[in-house]
Amino acid sequence: MGIYAVPLHRTFKLIQTLIGYCIYTLLANVLIMENLEKYLDSIGEKGSIQRLEVISSMDLGERSDAARRVCEKRYRRRELMDMGLSYENAVLIVNRDVSENIC
Repeated sequence: MGIYAVPLHRTFKLIQTLIGYCIYTLLANVLIMENLEKYLDSIGEKGSIQRLEVISSMDLGERSDAARRVCEKRYRRRELMDMGLSYENAVLIVNRDVSENIC
């Protein structure tokens, strides 16, 4: 038995089912992302520390990792500014520390 053993009308039906499933999955993912964005918008403005903390606590892959890194940099900057450094100097130190950790 080869590929020709399956009647053509069943093959088309299978293809229609697979395409329908793919479209359904894509639409479901779009709705999930829209609802996620609405939830995040209810927490705070884009770039706010509250929103970034929530994103970093979620399992969103690279987006969560990036939010975590931004939060860490902001916390470190705030810590340096609380010790009396200016914002500009705190940014320079944090950026230098980050670049040293990358290399």
